[in-house]
Amino acid sequence: MAKEISVIAFLTEQYEYLLKLAVMMVSDLDDAQDVLQNLAVSLYSKREALTDIHNPQAYFFICLRHAALNHIRDSARALPTDPEEIKKKLAFDYIEWEDVVKRHLSGYPKEIVQAFIDHYMNDYPVEQLASNLSMTPNALSQQFRRMRQRIARSSPKMALYMFMLTMRLR
Repeated sequence: MAKEISVIAFLTEQYEYLLKLAVMMVSDLDDAQDVLQNLAVSLYSKREALTDIHNPQAYFFICLRHAALNHIRDSARALPTDPEEIKKKLAFDYIEWEDVVKRHLSGYPKEIVQAFIDHYMNDYPVEQLASNLSMTPNALSQQFRRMRQRIARSSPKMALYMFMLTMRLR
């Protein structure tokens, strides 16, 4: 149990120094505090297993480094939720988006392309669009999936935009 206390004691004694290290790793004070807090909670929940640690300082530094790297990796994958951030990140307006989609899907029939645009931009249900095109909803849904894949292969920026539109519809 003495080693368990030393890891927790090390965290409380060296908090300011550890926070500075975390800020240097993630470049933001709030994120650094989050990383340090999550790490402390994680280590506290594993306190029974930490009794075999001979050098708590080295162990904690390695854990901090991994936690910061995980935070950086996760934040790079995170999608913005604020509409203004989405606009800045994607820089597409509706008319430009529609033109780009039509360009990428030039080999498809115009009715299918228009149904694709109506579904993703105007929130028309697949069932309604399928009945208008005399198709089953499953067939149209699969067609949309192939269209999204074609767009994703040709333009990573459009792929992100399509992903965000898909998530908006769920």
